Amino acid sequence: MKTNRLLCRVKCAVWICVATLPPLLAAGTGEVPSGGVSVSLMPSPFAENVKRERMVMMSLEPDNLTWMFRVTAGLDSLSNTNGVLRLGGWEAPSVELRGHTCGHWLSGMANVIHARRNEAPQRLVSLPEERAAAEVVHQLRLCQDAIGTGYVSAFPESFIDRVIARKRVWAPWYTLHKILAGLIDQYTLAGNEEALLVARRFGDWAYARLSPLSENELAQMRHNEFGGIGEALRSLYAITKDPRHAKAADAFDDPTVLDALDRREDAFAPKHCNTYLPKMLADLRKYELFHDDKALGRVTYFFDRALNHHMYAAGCFSDKEHWFRPDTQGAHLTGVTGESCCTYNMLKLARRLFALNPRIETADYIERAIYNHILAQQEPMEGRITYFMPMMTGSYKLRNRANDAFWCCVGSAMESQTGFADYIAQESGNALYVNLFIPSRITWRGFSFELSETTLKCVSAAANASPPVLYVREPRKGYRKVVRAWKPGDEIGVGEKWTFRMETLPDDSSHAALFCGPWLLGGCLGTEGMRRDATRSLNYYEHDYTVPEHLRDISLGDLAKVVPIKEDFDKREYAKERKLAYLNAPVVFQNENGVVLKPLAWINGERWVVYWRVGQ
Repeated sequence: MKTNRLLCRVKCAVWICVATLPPLLAAGTGEVPSGGVSVSLMPSPFAENVKRERMVMMSLEPDNLTWMFRVTAGLDSLSNTNGVLRLGGWEAPSVELRGHTCGHWLSGMANVIHARRNEAPQRLVSLPEERAAAEVVHQLRLCQDAIGTGYVSAFPESFIDRVIARKRVWAPWYTLHKILAGLIDQYTLAGNEEALLVARRFGDWAYARLSPLSENELAQMRHNEFGGIGEALRSLYAITKDPRHAKAADAFDDPTVLDALDRREDAFAPKHCNTYLPKMLADLRKYELFHDDKALGRVTYFFDRALNHHMYAAGCFSDKEHWFRPDTQGAHLTGVTGESCCTYNMLKLARRLFALNPRIETADYIERAIYNHILAQQEPMEGRITYFMPMMTGSYKLRNRANDAFWCCVGSAMESQTGFADYIAQESGNALYVNLFIPSRITWRGFSFELSETTLKCVSAAANASPPVLYVREPRKGYRKVVRAWKPGDEIGVGEKWTFRMETLPDDSSHAALFCGPWLLGGCLGTEGMRRDATRSLNYYEHDYTVPEHLRDISLGDLAKVVPIKEDFDKREYAKERKLAYLNAPVVFQNENGVVLKPLAWINGERWVVYWRVGQ
């Protein structure tokens, strides 16, 4: 990292922060977790994704991320970058969504900092991630000071005037949500007090900006995508207890969505999926803070309908970012299905619903989405990210380029790719639920366990610690209660026997997806007809996959003839371009027609099939 004019001052601030941390809070909630479960990843493909995402985030200099904030605050100019690399894509100076990546980056860095502290809780020396995040937060504070109203962003406040007047502008409240949420996560997970100061002053500004507006003006404003700003303001209120912050959040409650859910109507289509989902997170936050039972009823109804009537096999939703009519997935097998941001938000919703009501269906969804979308979203070369998870046979993953994209899904990946540990084991009531069998170390109430795909082993147990109450998930069945006196070396079997199961499309019984245990198996269709740089196309909406006719519909063949194989990577034409360690898929099969089947995360750089022709 190059020398920064603020670096010396920030280093001092970081040391103080590390030495005098406040009690850490649950991400974005403003609440101290009960019991203090700690989960650290052990070597696995999930841990590899975290490493790559950290590498991507650390490649972004604090000055890169905050330059347009400083320009907006009058601390820098467009003509004088002081040697700062200008970010491109959605972060370019001319793009109205600029600044959203900075917010996601702060949240992702908070995840990394929190995880590294779990790995070494007695660490006294500040981490490089802490120093970088503290520098970004401090620069945001300087920008906020210069503006003087509490507002801070990479675009001027006049964008808010435009959205209130319903003039054309690209989602300013959406971007402000990412910034506020990042600041809250830096406080709750990384203990950065300065982040809370900036967030608090931002909340004061939001109240002052919103409180004079009429209901008609608020309704006009809500026509524009506003992300999870309502959720973030309620999370800020959970920390500050300032009623103005809760009141500001109420401005984003959308009756056009909430009233239909009160009537238990599935009126999702044709709404924009990732505009809809954050409204559910904000509504659930209302229940968590104010015990609004109607809010919980709405969110639970939505969640169950989405899973049972709108979901693809990979745990993703949407076609070209929009909801479709219930049970019509077969009519929507396109190259623009499964926006990654939607799965990111559904997982956040699932995790919080599980804490309130630990249902097996919720945990099963978490596994499906984590293993088959989020893990598969990142490529194993440079950590590039896919915007969509295309379900069209013959399609392939389109990845971002380093400085030409900064899509919304690139930003949300900074959080989802660093947050796997959050979903492995979760407290509810006085029990610990072990949900995902990802190699990890779990510490809870005086006990330390090592978890693998097949075993849960006690590593250490505090003297006189009461036997912990554990519930171990049995996929698609229920929970096994385990209460025993653990001693180091004790272990129990976990997980499931990996067998095949098929999921048929609700509107097309001739096509189905194939699972082996938790893994959705795709078929590797090669690179016929693909340009050399095809997977780096930035035109993700209109990209022409040029699928050869004979690859548009692929038969699974006789399931009894789908057999395990050991793949010879040296013979694969693209093997030399990738890290072979990542190619060691947990399961590899071949059907009677010679098509190789692997989990989606291990199919990169070539065409695939997810929904096979069956029964013929």
